[in-house]
Amino acid sequence: MGTGAVGAALAKNLVRHGIDVQITGRDADKAQALVKALGERAHAVDTKALGQGVEVVFLAVPADAAAAVLEEARAKLAPCSPLDRALGDVAELEGDHGLALEQYRSALARDPKDSTAHFRLAVALRKMRRFDEAGLELDKIAAVKGMTPALAAKVKQELEGGPKA
Repeated sequence: MGTGAVGAALAKNLVRHGIDVQITGRDADKAQALVKALGERAHAVDTKALGQGVEVVFLAVPADAAAAVLEEARAKLAPCSPLDRALGDVAELEGDHGLALEQYRSALARDPKDSTAHFRLAVALRKMRRFDEAGLELDKIAAVKGMTPALAAKVKQELEGGPKA
């Protein structure tokens, strides 16, 4: 979402690397022109269909508009884990860790194997100094990704690197 300079460049790079993209925007003509310019890997979609069958949703918008655009997207898009993660990320950037936890948990309710949501939830819990809960989320990543116990322990140690007091 976002067909300006950043969104167009992002879409172009994804297509160049062989990744299919779904494009929509508030200006349908601009979105259609971008799809045409990018070729067969780019597809124009109705906002209601955006996010279905995708792993990542990119919103290329100015930082000060991100929260409003995400709320607009939530109203238009089909519920999906990537959108919930994006809403959690914006909440984190705004320092609202409680809302971030809610959004990451919503993402996990939609897709319990979403290792990115588990990781971001663990980071948010760590910022709130809820180390034991953060560790449990990291354990879930290890189970989902088939991570070796040694690697899981190293990731957990890095994330929990601060004092527990």
